[in-house]
Amino acid sequence: MIIYCEGIKELYIDSLTLDKLKICNESQFIAVKAPNIRCLDVAVDGSRYEVSNLSSLDEARICLGGYEYEPWKLELIRRVSKVQTLWLSQSTVELFGHVSENELPMFPNLTHLEIEIENIMFQMLKLAPKLTHLIVDVCHLLDDDALSFPSEIVPLCISSIQYIENQRFYCLEEDTKLVMYILKNAMLLKELKLHMHHHCVSLKRERDAFKKLLSFPRVSFCEVIICSSCEWETLPLHFPAISPQ
Repeated sequence: MIIYCEGIKELYIDSLTLDKLKICNESQFIAVKAPNIRCLDVAVDGSRYEVSNLSSLDEARICLGGYEYEPWKLELIRRVSKVQTLWLSQSTVELFGHVSENELPMFPNLTHLEIEIENIMFQMLKLAPKLTHLIVDVCHLLDDDALSFPSEIVPLCISSIQYIENQRFYCLEEDTKLVMYILKNAMLLKELKLHMHHHCVSLKRERDAFKKLLSFPRVSFCEVIICSSCEWETLPLHFPAISPQ
């Protein structure tokens, strides 16, 4: 683990035995050559980060500070594109909006993905055809039309995904539109879990959301689990699987 190494302008890591690496620092050049790394956690702001070989990587957590596009950032994403488990920060996901689709890397082995919801979320999902587990987070209230839903071609992973979790559900229109879209198109979905956000959700709004979610058509025999934010409601509410409509 390397955290905020002050006074070091350049950092080089070269190891054949290193299997886990966590780096969190600023304003430095970092180069890594460690072909046996299986778990990589990078949170850098102002650093230029280069890796030469990540052939053994299974899991990555990437947080690239700043929202400006720099070629090395996209190259780092390409280097971790063979992982099975991936977490991307909001600023990292936004990199995908700065380049054309044919420049974006595919994620052929990715089965578990955690990202913060942005308007290019579905563009990201198109790149992961084997995705089975998706965790999404909303770190702010979604504006109108914040999400652009594919109208004709549903991303392949949405059709085959099995587990989806929304860590902050506000019961707003954009949130429910996303749930409707998922339930309508996720043919193999087994479980959808929604965590109500306590700052923006009242008991009445939660109850109204429960009733509304029950009325949504489902294309699969999935279970919907709602974790209440209200203090008196400590246990999640389970909506049993129902016949597709």
